[in-house]
Amino acid sequence: MFITRRVLPTLVLGAMLLSACTASSPKASDDDSAPDVSKAKPDGTKPKPARMMTLNLDDLKAYEIKDGESGKPTSFKLENGMTGWAVKMPQQLPMATPAISNGRLFVGGGFGSYDFYCVDVNTGDMIWQVRTTDDGPTGAVVSGDYVAYNTESCTLEVRLCSNGDLVWGRWLGDPLMSQPAIADGRVLICWPTGGVGHQNVSPELPANPPEEDIAPDQDGDPVPQATEQARTTATSSGPGPVKKGTVAHGGITVQGKGSHAIGCFDLKTGEVQWAQGVPGDCISAPVVEGDIVFAATLDGTLTQIDLKTGKLLGQEKQNATSAPWIAAENGKFEAICSQRDTVTETVDGKEVRVHYEGWRRFDKQARAQGDVQQRQSATYLDRRVVAGNEYYHASTKAAQDSGVGFAEAPGAAKAGDAAQNVGEDSIVGLWAFQGSRPLVHQGKLYNCLGNTVSSSETDGSKVDWEMTYRPDRKERLLSPPAAAGGQLIFAGLDGAVFSVDSTTGELTHAMKLNKSFVFQPAVMDGKIYLSTQDGWLIAIDTGDKALSGWSMWGGGPAHNGK
Repeated sequence: MFITRRVLPTLVLGAMLLSACTASSPKASDDDSAPDVSKAKPDGTKPKPARMMTLNLDDLKAYEIKDGESGKPTSFKLENGMTGWAVKMPQQLPMATPAISNGRLFVGGGFGSYDFYCVDVNTGDMIWQVRTTDDGPTGAVVSGDYVAYNTESCTLEVRLCSNGDLVWGRWLGDPLMSQPAIADGRVLICWPTGGVGHQNVSPELPANPPEEDIAPDQDGDPVPQATEQARTTATSSGPGPVKKGTVAHGGITVQGKGSHAIGCFDLKTGEVQWAQGVPGDCISAPVVEGDIVFAATLDGTLTQIDLKTGKLLGQEKQNATSAPWIAAENGKFEAICSQRDTVTETVDGKEVRVHYEGWRRFDKQARAQGDVQQRQSATYLDRRVVAGNEYYHASTKAAQDSGVGFAEAPGAAKAGDAAQNVGEDSIVGLWAFQGSRPLVHQGKLYNCLGNTVSSSETDGSKVDWEMTYRPDRKERLLSPPAAAGGQLIFAGLDGAVFSVDSTTGELTHAMKLNKSFVFQPAVMDGKIYLSTQDGWLIAIDTGDKALSGWSMWGGGPAHNGK
C-alpha cells in the first residue's frame, strides 16, 4: 500500500504520529544481555530541533509481491494507480544497490552469487548476464560504457555496459567487503594486503564456479551471455595494463602501513597507478571529491589520499561509523561522517558501557573540526543489539557466511575491530554495512543516525526538523537516505519504503512490502529501485518525476552525490 501527498493528504499528519497515532509495532526481540540505557545521562550538546516528529507505518498493510518464475519479471499495480515490476533473481541471495544508466540497470546476483546482470529499467527484462570470476558481487558503479564491481571473494572486474564483455580484472584478496568508486578515469578499491609493502602475490585463481541455470528472458530463451568470459589463469601483466578479457594478479606495491590498501587503477586498462596502506576495509566504499580520495575504515580510521599521486594526506583514528560525505565550501573540502563515542555510565547503581553517535566535520588531514553534533544514544551500535535484530538475526548472517565458506570471519577481515566500532562481525553484515551516512542536498545537511532523520545547517548551528522512525526499536531499521528532487527516500528492514520532504520532514510517499531491505535505494526518473534480502529486484513508478538523480549507491560513481 502507498500513501502519497497528492492522493491522501489527510493521512500525512496521522502517519507522522504527532502524538495522535497509537499503532502497535512488531514485538521486539528480548535482549537481556544488552544494557538498558534509557536512564543514562542525557546529553546537552544536541541542538533542539525547530520541529520534532515520529513516524510509524505499522497500520499500513504490506503489499504482497507474489512469488514468480526465476528471472521473469512480473508487473503489478497498486490500489492508488502506481505501477511497478519485480523479478525474483535465480540465486535468491542478499543483493546490493543497483546502478541505473541509459535505460539499463546493473546489479550483482547477491552475496554468494557468481552472476552479474543487466536489466531493462522499464520492464525488468534481462538484457545480458555474465559469470563472475568469484562469488559475491558488490554494488555496481557505472561511468560511461564501463561498469565496475568487485566480488566478495576476491576480484575487481570492469565490464562494458553495452554487452557485458570483460575489459579487465584483478585478483586482489579475500574478503572484499566494500564496493569500488570511479572518478576521473580511475577505479578506486580497498582490499586486504597482508602487511606493510605487500607485493600482492596471490595464490592461483579459483577454479571455474559451479554451473547454475541461466536466467531466461521474457520468452523463456537463455539470456545472451557476454562473448568473453574471465579466464581463471593469471596473466603476466604485473602492474601494467591487463590484457583484455583476462584477470591479472600480482605486482602491486603498497606504500605505507596497514592490513589493507586502497588502490587506484586506470579504468580502461587496469594499469596500477598507486596503492596506499589503510588499517582496515572501507565502510561501504572510497569517496572522491575534487582530487582527494576520502575513506572511513571499519575500525573507525579516516584517511585522505591524493587521487593523482597516491600521496597520503592524512590518517587519524576517529571512531568513524560511516563513509564520509564531502562538503565543498569556498574551495575547501571537509569530510562529514558519523562518529561513535562509547562511555561508561552508572545506571541503577551499575556501570554500563553506553554508545552514543553524532556527526562531525574533519579537514583533509582527517583532523576533527569543532564538536560532535546531534549526539544521541546509539544502542544500534551495540553488538548484542545487532546480533538480536529480529529482521536480520545473527543466525541468518552466520548461515549466509557459511554458504560462502566462512565458518567464522577470517583474520584478514579484522571483524573484531569492526565489532568494537560498529557492532557487526559477520562477513555478510560488513559487506552490507552502510552506517549512519550523512549527505548534503540543496544546501542542507541530512543525517539518519540509527532511525532518527534530521535536517540542519551544514555547520550544525540550527536543526530545522527531526523525525524518528519507530522510536520503540533499539536496532537500526533504515538504510541511509537517497536524495532526489527535494525529497529523502528510505528503505527499511521491516519492509517500509517511504520518502519525506527535505524542507519540512513531512511524509510524501509511503508503502510497505512483504520484503526486507538493507541497501540504499536508487532513484531515477520517478522510479524507486530496490534490492531485497531474499534476492528480488523491484521497481516502483511513483509518477513523481521530481524523484530523480540518485542513480546508484552514494548518488553516483564517486559516491558523493555524483
